Amino acid sequence: MRQEGAYVFLCIVLATYGNLIVAALYVFNPSWIAWSYFLLPLELRILGLVMSIASLPYLYWVGRTLANYYSYTVEIQKGHKLVTTGPYKRVRHPLYTGTLLFMIGQMMVADNWLFLLLLLLMIPGFYVRVKNEEQMLIEEFGDEYRAYMKRTGRLVPRFINKE
Repeated sequence: MRQEGAYVFLCIVLATYGNLIVAALYVFNPSWIAWSYFLLPLELRILGLVMSIASLPYLYWVGRTLANYYSYTVEIQKGHKLVTTGPYKRVRHPLYTGTLLFMIGQMMVADNWLFLLLLLLMIPGFYVRVKNEEQMLIEEFGDEYRAYMKRTGRLVPRFINKE
Protein backbone atom coordinates (compact mmCIF):
# COMPACT_ATOMS: atom_id res chain seq x y z
CA MET A 1 0.00 0.00 0.00
CA ARG A 2 2.91 2.37 0.71
CA GLN A 3 4.27 1.90 -2.79
CA GLU A 4 1.05 2.31 -4.78
CA GLY A 5 -0.98 4.51 -2.50
CA ALA A 6 -4.14 3.95 -0.49
CA TYR A 7 -6.43 4.88 -3.39
CA VAL A 8 -5.17 2.17 -5.75
CA PHE A 9 -4.98 -0.36 -2.93
CA LEU A 10 -8.54 0.33 -1.78
CA CYS A 11 -10.00 0.32 -5.30
CA ILE A 12 -8.45 -2.99 -6.25
CA VAL A 13 -8.76 -4.78 -2.89
CA LEU A 14 -12.33 -3.65 -2.19
CA ALA A 15 -13.41 -4.56 -5.71
CA THR A 16 -11.71 -7.97 -5.53
CA TYR A 17 -13.08 -8.99 -2.13
CA GLY A 18 -16.44 -7.36 -2.83
CA ASN A 19 -16.62 -9.40 -6.00
CA LEU A 20 -16.00 -12.61 -4.04
CA ILE A 21 -18.67 -11.72 -1.48
CA VAL A 22 -21.29 -10.82 -4.10
CA ALA A 23 -20.43 -13.97 -6.08
CA ALA A 24 -20.89 -16.10 -2.96
CA LEU A 25 -24.26 -14.47 -2.26
CA TYR A 26 -25.26 -14.95 -5.89
CA VAL A 27 -24.38 -18.65 -5.80
CA PHE A 28 -25.39 -19.67 -2.27
CA ASN A 29 -28.26 -17.32 -1.44
CA PRO A 30 -29.44 -15.40 -4.53
CA SER A 31 -32.57 -14.18 -2.77
CA TRP A 32 -30.40 -11.80 -0.69
CA ILE A 33 -29.43 -9.87 -3.80
CA ALA A 34 -32.54 -10.43 -5.93
CA TRP A 35 -33.34 -6.70 -5.65
CA SER A 36 -30.25 -5.83 -7.70
CA TYR A 37 -30.90 -7.66 -10.97
CA PHE A 38 -30.78 -5.90 -14.37
CA LEU A 39 -33.06 -8.39 -16.14
CA LEU A 40 -30.74 -8.64 -19.16
CA PRO A 41 -31.81 -10.65 -22.22
CA LEU A 42 -30.60 -14.24 -22.29
CA GLU A 43 -28.38 -13.50 -25.33
CA LEU A 44 -26.35 -10.93 -23.34
CA ARG A 45 -26.01 -13.32 -20.42
CA ILE A 46 -24.72 -16.03 -22.79
CA LEU A 47 -22.27 -13.53 -24.30
CA GLY A 48 -21.08 -12.76 -20.76
CA LEU A 49 -20.58 -16.46 -20.09
CA VAL A 50 -18.50 -16.81 -23.27
CA MET A 51 -16.41 -13.75 -22.30
CA SER A 52 -15.79 -15.06 -18.78
CA ILE A 53 -14.87 -18.55 -19.93
CA ALA A 54 -12.62 -17.20 -22.72
CA SER A 55 -10.80 -14.92 -20.29
CA LEU A 56 -9.68 -17.80 -18.05
CA PRO A 57 -7.26 -19.52 -20.49
CA TYR A 58 -6.12 -16.04 -21.56
CA LEU A 59 -5.29 -15.16 -17.94
CA TYR A 60 -3.52 -18.49 -17.54
CA TRP A 61 -1.46 -17.69 -20.67
CA VAL A 62 -0.58 -14.30 -19.22
CA GLY A 63 0.55 -15.91 -15.96
CA ARG A 64 2.64 -18.54 -17.74
CA THR A 65 4.26 -15.89 -19.91
CA LEU A 66 5.11 -13.66 -16.95
CA ALA A 67 6.26 -16.64 -14.88
CA ASN A 68 8.58 -15.44 -12.09
CA TYR A 69 8.07 -11.76 -12.92
CA TYR A 70 4.48 -11.80 -11.65
CA SER A 71 3.88 -9.79 -8.50
CA TYR A 72 0.86 -8.48 -6.63
CA THR A 73 2.60 -5.13 -6.39
CA VAL A 74 4.24 -2.90 -8.98
CA GLU A 75 7.92 -3.79 -8.77
CA ILE A 76 11.00 -4.64 -10.79
CA GLN A 77 12.59 -7.88 -9.71
CA LYS A 78 16.27 -8.79 -9.70
CA GLY A 79 17.33 -9.76 -13.24
CA HIS A 80 14.00 -8.52 -14.63
CA LYS A 81 13.71 -8.65 -18.43
CA LEU A 82 11.06 -6.87 -20.47
CA VAL A 83 8.41 -9.43 -21.50
CA THR A 84 7.20 -8.82 -25.08
CA THR A 85 6.12 -12.30 -26.14
CA GLY A 86 2.88 -14.27 -25.91
CA PRO A 87 -0.02 -12.04 -24.88
CA TYR A 88 2.49 -9.21 -24.37
CA LYS A 89 3.32 -9.13 -28.08
CA ARG A 90 0.37 -6.82 -28.85
CA VAL A 91 -0.88 -5.66 -25.41
CA ARG A 92 1.24 -4.11 -22.65
CA HIS A 93 -1.11 -5.01 -19.78
CA PRO A 94 -2.95 -8.21 -20.74
CA LEU A 95 -3.47 -9.20 -17.10
CA TYR A 96 -5.72 -6.17 -16.60
CA THR A 97 -7.42 -6.79 -19.95
CA GLY A 98 -8.23 -10.38 -18.99
CA THR A 99 -9.41 -9.40 -15.54
CA LEU A 100 -11.70 -6.71 -16.95
CA LEU A 101 -13.10 -9.13 -19.55
CA PHE A 102 -13.79 -11.66 -16.81
CA MET A 103 -15.49 -9.09 -14.58
CA ILE A 104 -17.61 -7.68 -17.43
CA GLY A 105 -18.64 -11.20 -18.40
CA GLN A 106 -19.37 -12.10 -14.80
CA MET A 107 -21.56 -9.02 -14.41
CA MET A 108 -23.48 -9.96 -17.57
CA VAL A 109 -23.92 -13.62 -16.53
CA ALA A 110 -25.03 -12.70 -13.03
CA ASP A 111 -27.32 -10.02 -14.44
CA ASN A 112 -26.60 -7.95 -11.37
CA TRP A 113 -25.61 -4.31 -10.98
CA LEU A 114 -23.63 -5.01 -7.77
CA PHE A 115 -21.01 -6.61 -10.03
CA LEU A 116 -21.13 -3.48 -12.19
CA LEU A 117 -20.46 -1.27 -9.16
CA LEU A 118 -17.46 -3.41 -8.22
CA LEU A 119 -16.16 -3.26 -11.79
CA LEU A 120 -16.51 0.53 -11.77
CA LEU A 121 -14.61 0.61 -8.48
CA MET A 122 -11.74 -1.44 -9.94
CA ILE A 123 -11.29 0.57 -13.16
CA PRO A 124 -9.80 3.72 -11.55
CA GLY A 125 -7.43 1.56 -9.50
CA PHE A 126 -6.27 -0.21 -12.65
CA TYR A 127 -5.88 3.12 -14.45
CA VAL A 128 -3.57 4.53 -11.76
CA ARG A 129 -1.68 1.25 -11.44
CA VAL A 130 -1.07 1.06 -15.20
CA LYS A 131 0.31 4.61 -15.20
CA ASN A 132 2.61 3.73 -12.27
CA GLU A 133 3.74 0.50 -13.95
CA GLU A 134 4.51 2.25 -17.21
CA GLN A 135 6.51 4.98 -15.47
CA MET A 136 8.50 2.36 -13.57
CA LEU A 137 9.14 0.36 -16.75
CA ILE A 138 10.27 3.49 -18.62
CA GLU A 139 12.70 4.23 -15.77
CA GLU A 140 14.01 0.65 -15.84
CA PHE A 141 14.08 -0.13 -19.58
CA GLY A 142 14.14 3.37 -21.14
CA ASP A 143 14.03 3.46 -24.94
CA GLU A 144 13.36 -0.29 -25.16
CA TYR A 145 10.06 0.21 -23.30
CA ARG A 146 9.22 3.40 -25.24
CA ALA A 147 9.63 1.48 -28.52
CA TYR A 148 7.47 -1.32 -27.11
CA MET A 149 4.80 1.25 -26.19
CA LYS A 150 4.74 2.53 -29.79
CA ARG A 151 4.01 -0.89 -31.26
CA THR A 152 1.54 -2.20 -28.65
CA GLY A 153 -1.77 -1.13 -27.16
CA ARG A 154 -2.17 -0.49 -23.47
CA LEU A 155 -5.18 -2.77 -22.88
CA VAL A 156 -6.31 -3.70 -26.38
CA PRO A 157 -4.14 -4.65 -29.35
CA ARG A 158 -2.91 -1.85 -31.54
CA PHE A 159 -3.39 -2.56 -35.22
CA ILE A 160 -1.64 0.56 -36.51
CA ASN A 161 1.85 1.40 -35.19
CA LYS A 162 2.60 4.93 -33.99
CA GLU A 163 5.88 5.04 -35.89
